[in-house]
Amino acid sequence: MKNFLWLTVFLSFLLGIESLKVLIVVNIVGKSHLDFSSNLVDVLAQRGHIVDYVLLRLNDVVELLVLIFGVLGYWMSKMPHLKDFFEKSPRTLFDLPHYYDMAYRACKLSMEDGRMLKYIKEGNYDIAITSDYDFYATTLLRAAGIRSVASFSPTPIFPHHLVSAGIPSPASVFAGPMAGDHDGSLFDRVFHLLRSALYLYVDRPKQAREMNALARKHFGEDFPDVEEISRDVNVIFVNSNEIIDKARPISHKVKFIGGIQMQRPKPLPKEIEALLDLSSRGTVIFSFGTQVPTTRIPLEIRRNFVRAFRKFPDVTFLWKYDRMDDDFQLFENATNVHKLEWLPQTTLLQDKRVIGFISHAGQNSYVETAAAGIPIIAIPLIVDQFYNARNAVDKGIGILIDKEELNESNLVVALDQLLNNPSYRQNATRLARMIRQKPDDPKEHFIEWVEYAAKNPAIHEVFNLPGNDMGPFKYYCVDVILFLIFSLFLTVFVSWKLFSLVSVIANTRIRITKKEKLT
Repeated sequence: MKNFLWLTVFLSFLLGIESLKVLIVVNIVGKSHLDFSSNLVDVLAQRGHIVDYVLLRLNDVVELLVLIFGVLGYWMSKMPHLKDFFEKSPRTLFDLPHYYDMAYRACKLSMEDGRMLKYIKEGNYDIAITSDYDFYATTLLRAAGIRSVASFSPTPIFPHHLVSAGIPSPASVFAGPMAGDHDGSLFDRVFHLLRSALYLYVDRPKQAREMNALARKHFGEDFPDVEEISRDVNVIFVNSNEIIDKARPISHKVKFIGGIQMQRPKPLPKEIEALLDLSSRGTVIFSFGTQVPTTRIPLEIRRNFVRAFRKFPDVTFLWKYDRMDDDFQLFENATNVHKLEWLPQTTLLQDKRVIGFISHAGQNSYVETAAAGIPIIAIPLIVDQFYNARNAVDKGIGILIDKEELNESNLVVALDQLLNNPSYRQNATRLARMIRQKPDDPKEHFIEWVEYAAKNPAIHEVFNLPGNDMGPFKYYCVDVILFLIFSLFLTVFVSWKLFSLVSVIANTRIRITKKEKLT
């Protein structure tokens, strides 16, 4: 490791690169978050920058040699549908309340302990980059005196980022990454309007009040408001791509770097090469990622998959499958289904013999699939996967199956569509070409903006949207609407009074004229 550091510094000197000292702080909610942030570390280190990596382990699925604070797995234990992935996901008005509670507890622990804050202060960093789904990390970084802060989202952009950046997100169109579905009906718009209003005016202010009280207890009453601190983030890096995401209003702060983790295909093991050559028609790969091992898939659902796969004997199916004790005879007569404990997913997706992907539609998997031009059967299980699956359907590259309807019949219909409807392959190929030809390379885009933000720590003052500083009354022009309504009412009232007055005068003149004629 020491030799690598010296080599990095030496190469930076030769190339004339001024090395930055970068801190990356990550809330490890899932393994995919760790994978994505690790790629950010690698990209910066390869450019010659010195990177320190602070991991806040919040999920017991992720195995790491790290110092563990006492909130491990807290939010997972409070949300049953995150433990039993095939249970119905509740449609609630609040997004992950237990996650925010956990973030508050973690922040409280960090402030009381003091070691992390001391470590960050002594690092003398040029810039810090953090995954901020809440106020925790940005508050800690401000307390440590970091001059320039950027954030990143391993998922699609979340409400916290949108509100902090002042980006409009009308509930009539956008459901948010936690909701996924939005059919535009009256009921749906009412639901999403209430959901948005509760987050903006109830949930988020509550989080801010609690974090402000905590921060000012430890850092003094003059410590800045955490809402202001979150608005001072200079750049927001998003693990998505404009080509495959839903089009939306955006800010100069937001930089899309989806695909930054993509690697060149590596040689496949001989075992997998042999399996890919078994079918002249092609191979479908199947994986729910590291978050959902096969041990957490109910036996009946596994049976339904095998039965469906057997209906397509001319297609090879490679299933990322853990060793199990309850699947005796499950794979009998399923000669086209092959269980593998490990799948080199990125390399396989770029192999021409692979013709489809069955996936949970996690963010990294969705980005990799789209970039490779492979159509997908999306079976979303939790959080932003529903949003990704809906995007895949809207782009014409995916078929969505509800996790509560994973019966043999539905799986056969989806596979038949994937394999026999050429439009999915055509759309996937077209989108992959658009992604390849897109002008901004995600790695260069990321490096350039990190370097720029480090040298210009006040760039947020230029990028912040005016709506950031407006209250709802002014932002939604409520005063203007009330003024116009009042003006209209006043105009109608005055017009009516004038008309009444004119009518009275006219009637009076008519009566006078009649009297004169009579006399």
